[in-house]
Amino acid sequence: MPNPIRGFTLSERHAMRSAFTLVELLVVITIIVVLLAMLAPAMDKAIYQAELAVCGAHQDGIASGVLSYAAENKRHYPHRASKRRGAADMADIIVVSVPGDDRPYLRNHVSLDLLVDPLVEEVDLSPEATVPNQRGVQVHSTVSLWFGIQYSGNKGGKGLFKIGDRLEYDRDRFSTLVSDLDGIYGGTGAFSSHPDAAQVLSPEVYRNEPLSRAASDLGLGAAFTPTTLSRWSNFGVWKRGPVDTNYAFDDGSVQRYSGIRWDEQWHPDGQMLEVLPYNGAPEGSYQHLPRR
Repeated sequence: MPNPIRGFTLSERHAMRSAFTLVELLVVITIIVVLLAMLAPAMDKAIYQAELAVCGAHQDGIASGVLSYAAENKRHYPHRASKRRGAADMADIIVVSVPGDDRPYLRNHVSLDLLVDPLVEEVDLSPEATVPNQRGVQVHSTVSLWFGIQYSGNKGGKGLFKIGDRLEYDRDRFSTLVSDLDGIYGGTGAFSSHPDAAQVLSPEVYRNEPLSRAASDLGLGAAFTPTTLSRWSNFGVWKRGPVDTNYAFDDGSVQRYSGIRWDEQWHPDGQMLEVLPYNGAPEGSYQHLPRR
């Protein structure tokens, strides 16, 4: 039987023997796909942990700016126009139109970009972030600013106006200056700037949309103020997986609380206490602050 490779040069014979067959190529591709599938969860976890670290760095920057301001202004934190005494506003709201625009008071000491959590869609905090022909527009940042707020809920309270003050609620005292947005609001569901581990929370984004759409989607009625916000939520789904949350304190430290869980009555685990998110909030509305 004749030799099929007779007549080829030595280099040509070597090239023929070393070339991949189709089967071998498919095997290699399959191995690569399997390896990528195995590595993908680890990569996703690494990215998530990196974003949590960036979030903590943002809060550190905000707290540092606030404390720096206080050191130069007789220990008083930056004035927040929308947090005037008795104002029924949530801690994370920044009011855009006058009266009550916080941004001029914060801009010289806190980069407004730090108010946007890296785990959510971008929130427009620029001077142009308004709804046309609407006054009193509120822009939700994705962190809650507890400084500069006079708290006076139905269980008593005290605000954080200067270094050494403590936010007081229901005989508990808190030293949190900045926190991730995380809470339950008046029966409409859970809201957070971070996703949960069980993937129950899903992205919800409203950007300068008409009042009717925002009010309808949120189920809050026609009186709801137009907002620009971005967060994770679970409208109509009364369950929730564990959430990782960062907090910056008035001693300059930043701490992450991991795997915060909830019981069937929506009370958080022992790491957190419930605090009304704003004065006069409806029953069942809470944000959560750590025992510290």
